[in-house]
Amino acid sequence: MTSYKIYLGLETKRGQVIDINEVYLYLSKLGIEYATVIETIGFYKGTLEKSCIIEIIKDFDADNERETRKLINTIHDIKENFRQEEIMLVKTNINTSFIL
Repeated sequence: MTSYKIYLGLETKRGQVIDINEVYLYLSKLGIEYATVIETIGFYKGTLEKSCIIEIIKDFDADNERETRKLINTIHDIKENFRQEEIMLVKTNINTSFIL
């Protein structure tokens, strides 16, 4: 399993505030069936801003190029839709997990 965390500022390049509900709706529109969204405060270029972390856990082999490319395209869609200068993606391989 692999965890992908997307760090997304809740303010556009032009300073427009993004409501967290817009993030939830957009994830649904992209067909993401499950994710964890955590509201937080970020620090970007010397300024505090509201932000969120979107965590998506995928149960496919990291070598599955088609699925990986699809996820990367989704991340680019999120960046463009919310007019972000940058977003950060953290990929973590999960060696042990339990689904109860």
